[in-house]
Amino acid sequence: MLVPAQFSLWERYKGDYSYSRNSIEDDSLVFTATGSTTVLLKSIEDVTVTAGTFEDCLKIFTSQTEQRSDGWTLELEDTAWYTHKVGLIKEEIIQTLHHPVEEDSDRTDILELISATVDGMTYE
Repeated sequence: MLVPAQFSLWERYKGDYSYSRNSIEDDSLVFTATGSTTVLLKSIEDVTVTAGTFEDCLKIFTSQTEQRSDGWTLELEDTAWYTHKVGLIKEEIIQTLHHPVEEDSDRTDILELISATVDGMTYE
């Protein structure tokens, strides 16, 4: 989801979407999906990752719900921290797939910047 260049604390942006997923092998339709996404700037905070400590990072929270034609429902929560000049330095993603018959699938991923060189400055 795209958000404007000017983003205020606790300002919420919502959007709806739809798409279809086709098979790579024969291009047949796998499923269609419709969903909604909400993006919120939760706070500005200092964050420490492997690459160092970054001040005044934007903490952006995204929640997404998606219903698929194959019966699965996706629920996703994403918290991401961005810093000036470097960009994304940390992200926590919690994803759950629900199905009325199949077993639910849960997944959590935590990603963080290990090292980078941006405009001649090295972070590690």
